[in-house]
Amino acid sequence: MTQTGTTTTTAGAAFRQRHIGIDERAARHMLDQLGYSQLEDLITAAIPAAINVDQFRPLGSSLLPSAATETEALAELRELAARNTVRRSLIGQGYYGTITPSVIKRNVLENPSWYTAYTPYQPEISQGRLEAILNFQTMICDFTGLDIANGSMLDEGTAAVEAMLLARRSTKVDSNVFVVDSDALPQTKSLLVARAEPLDIDIVEVDFASGADVPAITLTYNTSEGHKQVAEAVQQMWKDVLGISVELENQEWKVFLSTAEMNNFQLCRMGWTADYA
Repeated sequence: MTQTGTTTTTAGAAFRQRHIGIDERAARHMLDQLGYSQLEDLITAAIPAAINVDQFRPLGSSLLPSAATETEALAELRELAARNTVRRSLIGQGYYGTITPSVIKRNVLENPSWYTAYTPYQPEISQGRLEAILNFQTMICDFTGLDIANGSMLDEGTAAVEAMLLARRSTKVDSNVFVVDSDALPQTKSLLVARAEPLDIDIVEVDFASGADVPAITLTYNTSEGHKQVAEAVQQMWKDVLGISVELENQEWKVFLSTAEMNNFQLCRMGWTADYA
């Protein structure tokens, strides 16, 4: 019994040494090696004077304000929020107002059981989350006519990058060029350029007529100029090549992959689904 108790104590001490931090002996050794007599001297030497708040407050005092009651804190928050001017956003650029369904808002966002008793790693949450994403992807496949769909793409730039990487890995063309619609949204093009650079992918902005010897082309349906340019360009291509005029539908594009904004299908940002597919 004595031996068992000793073993347990030793194991517990080893655990504390690994995870709790250094002891006084280790701290003393470090200070001696660095040439400081106490830890405060090391901190003073390491922290620039411009951001060292200790020199701006009386000894023993605190920079934190005194504790406020819940009522006082709520009143202060309301006062701060009242300073904001609420206006309707008309900038567009891929960002639009959305509607969260009342059933989702009431049973998820306003239900503390989801974010107090659970974590995203527990089966009750993760399994339901995966089911919701699968339903989302199935719906997108039905809408677009594509064989597969992605999920959990929270912005257009991320979805465009995923499409670029998939196209690059899947193409049989020996080229590192990825052609992007010159009228694509600026934040999307910026992220494409940032992700393409370390992968040696050249981002080229061209019109719709260009596209020979390139692995993929990005055509933007919803741009600041609307859909008209894309529709007219494709219709003209059909007319020039085949000598006929056609009415375009989504299925006639025969796309290999696509990214699409869900707009009002944005249920929430708690991991249930995504804004883009």
